[in-house]
Amino acid sequence: TIGVFASFYSFAHMPLADAQAISFSRVLFITLFAVWLLHEAVGVRRWVAVGVGFIGVLMMVQPHGNSGFGLPAMAQLVAALSFGLTIVMVKDLTRDHAPSALVFYTNAFTTLAGIPFAFLAWKTPTSLDLAYFIVLGLVGVVGQSCYIRALTTGDASLMGILDYTRLPMAIAVGLLIFHEAPDPLVLAGAVVIIVATGYITWRETRLAKTIVIAPPLSGPDKEIPK
Repeated sequence: TIGVFASFYSFAHMPLADAQAISFSRVLFITLFAVWLLHEAVGVRRWVAVGVGFIGVLMMVQPHGNSGFGLPAMAQLVAALSFGLTIVMVKDLTRDHAPSALVFYTNAFTTLAGIPFAFLAWKTPTSLDLAYFIVLGLVGVVGQSCYIRALTTGDASLMGILDYTRLPMAIAVGLLIFHEAPDPLVLAGAVVIIVATGYITWRETRLAKTIVIAPPLSGPDKEIPK
């Protein structure tokens, strides 16, 4: 819920591409939380990649351009941290709970927590606004359901690669609809994060394939016991 609120604030007050670029830092937070909560073993090279990735984060949120080290950039960083923690918890909860149950509880709590804020600055939506809200809600639920399903059954390396498609999409939408040019330093920081997390993904995939397979029981001089 904190991640959703912080993310909405960030998207409303800074260029879309910049906000999306900072959101990539959640992959780095996932590594930290996986070590802390899931007790995953992390080697030196992976820690170095995480450190390089956080240099990219600092490149994106330090004073630059018109946005600077302001509240919108910090809000998106808080959102990335929150979503990183959420993804780790979801990965653990999918062992015992259906993805649909996780989507239900997440949205139910977010709705209850968001109701008081709606009345702080209430504005009666027009018919067009209401239609947008309905589409936003439906697309959000579908997106969450697909992501949780992917966490349950998908290949982590492929998910990591697909996640990077958000950046060119955000740049295109920002340019075509909102006429926003992405900040060069933000894009440079995003490249650093993508390289660092790409190495982490490649390393995890390589380690996953390093499996010692026991020799088969059957052979020219062996029979499989009944």
